[in-house]
Amino acid sequence: CRWIISSSRFLIKSHVGSSAEFTCKVTGGSDSTYIHWYRAPTGGALQRLLYLSYSKPDPSWEAGFSSKKLTAHFQDRSICKLLVHKLENADTGHYYCATWDYTQCSKPPGALHKKTQQQQNHTYHSLGAGLRFHVTGAAELSEHHPQPTL
Repeated sequence: CRWIISSSRFLIKSHVGSSAEFTCKVTGGSDSTYIHWYRAPTGGALQRLLYLSYSKPDPSWEAGFSSKKLTAHFQDRSICKLLVHKLENADTGHYYCATWDYTQCSKPPGALHKKTQQQQNHTYHSLGAGLRFHVTGAAELSEHHPQPTL
């Protein structure tokens, strides 16, 4: 079993009140593959936002999050999108997607969140590199921001 997660963008900027979209490309998934979306707020700990699977595409949100703020869907078999609505400065941070599967293809790395009893048999396979996201005020958007170089 091999899962590959990739993203074509590493920095996104948007302004307060607008929406932002994040894309996670997953290669090698199956019907039992789950996609988890995480955020690490600036100076804060990693938080799981929601998760969904190919077989159960309706997201399950963590406490404190809802469809009013976050939505997610599969564009196709390999693309999962997260949308963050009504942006606030508190939405600034690094966003990650991760995959796991019911199959036992490898030993799991350290847990990224507390597992429920139902999740004990799941195996994490991959965590994306992450995407830095910054919410700006309208005045900041008019300033020139150099493109990041890799």
